[in-house]
Amino acid sequence: MKKLYVFLLTFVVLACDDGNIDVPEFTFDGNPTSCGDLVLYKVNGSETLSLELTQSDNFLITVREAQSITLTEDGANTLIYRTFDANVTGANYFCQDIPPTTPNILNEWKGSGTLLITTSLTLDDEDTVEEEEDNTIDTDGDGTPNYLDNDDDGDGIPTKDEDVDGDGDPTNDDTDGDTIPNYLDNDDDGDSILTINEDVDENGNPDDDDTDLDDIPNYLDSDDAITSNTPLPAVSEQYKEIYLSELTISTLELTNANGNDIRLETFDFGSITEEVTITP
Repeated sequence: MKKLYVFLLTFVVLACDDGNIDVPEFTFDGNPTSCGDLVLYKVNGSETLSLELTQSDNFLITVREAQSITLTEDGANTLIYRTFDANVTGANYFCQDIPPTTPNILNEWKGSGTLLITTSLTLDDEDTVEEEEDNTIDTDGDGTPNYLDNDDDGDGIPTKDEDVDGDGDPTNDDTDGDTIPNYLDNDDDGDSILTINEDVDENGNPDDDDTDLDDIPNYLDSDDAITSNTPLPAVSEQYKEIYLSELTISTLELTNANGNDIRLETFDFGSITEEVTITP
């Protein structure tokens, strides 16, 4: 029988004299791509590595410190390595109910081993401000803490748009000099008229309201103390849940129909990120 052993990605070939054995490249850098929650794959030209899991839905958006899953050559939780006679387009091949007939599979290796997956969760309101995850800090008192609120002061202007100087940091913009940055100040220009009430033309965009034509919009200009009859509409609140899954396979053994083996003590399958938009 012909055997091919791999330890720590170093190939040692034991060949018989009765013919050539298959020596695959098995070179997969970077991170996998997913088709839904349960199919993950890597492509390197004409070779592919796919991980098909038999798990519950939302597998990739479930927080876990560490979970071990047994991979089997046949049945649940399978790892398959294939080589083809031409380059493969991953999404076209793996993400359809019926895979294309070309390119042709030259060889297939089925794997066993133990998959270790760790999934962490971070929350991001995408307001460009780094904020402590503290449920007690809610500047506008709308029930959504600042770290999940994309309009922290509730003035109708998204926090990310309160970066007046355009340096990418809303925390250092304080138009009225009251030591409260605009993104936490519901009266940005200190004229005693709330920012939310300075949309004079009532079109939902305070940037184009400049009554004295000095190129400073009313809500940032204390000279333009004109109250609108219609407040700015509330910013649509939403934030993202970002799940990062890191996957490693230990004691991996892949076998093809010719009885050739590929063995690795550990294989870093990479990491994958899934994002879910939440509307409070």
